[in-house]
Amino acid sequence: MDAAQYNQTINSEDLREKLIHLRKTTTEEFAAQRKNYQRLWKRPLKNRIADGLCVPGLRFQRRTTEGHYRFSYQRNESEFREGDFLRISKGDPMDPLAECVLVAEDPPFLTIDISNKSLDLPPGTDLYLDASYFDLERIVLEGIEEIGTTLRGRDRILPLLLGNIVEDEVDQKAFDTAWTESASAGYNDSQSDAIAAGAASQWCSLVQGPPGTGK
Repeated sequence: MDAAQYNQTINSEDLREKLIHLRKTTTEEFAAQRKNYQRLWKRPLKNRIADGLCVPGLRFQRRTTEGHYRFSYQRNESEFREGDFLRISKGDPMDPLAECVLVAEDPPFLTIDISNKSLDLPPGTDLYLDASYFDLERIVLEGIEEIGTTLRGRDRILPLLLGNIVEDEVDQKAFDTAWTESASAGYNDSQSDAIAAGAASQWCSLVQGPPGTGK
């Protein structure tokens, strides 16, 4: 089924109902995510540390040439990996100093990228890193609004979300060209595969993998 055929099968009322359902599902999902993290952040510090969800006793060392923040630590039994979203606090993650991303670990040092570049960290104070998340609710809701108001949304995104598109075609020539250019630019094989698939797919390409793998 191509885009023109699909647009003949859905009327304005059906489209409105589908978008309402998407908005409701999205709002509920992000609300549940926030609730889960708030429950986590309210847990006792010792429990968060024991479960690998907190790094205690960080001491600020310096800013790097890239503008990142480098800390020393005495103990890190966390499950955090490069690329994880975290929040830094004085011990209470419900009252964070800033949201951040783990850039690198070089024991006994951690390097993080803090969104607030003007953050003035208290000297000589023990700081803590807790698990956090990147709240994409506003961006997703804006995307849902565009589904019904843009040609790309109606012709491509909505059919995919509704399951009307079950097959996708890949332009092999475009794939090979994109893969070669990606590899030449320094990307590894998995990254080149992802880039090439996105460039050569007729409808879309999904890249899935754990944090820190270069997505």
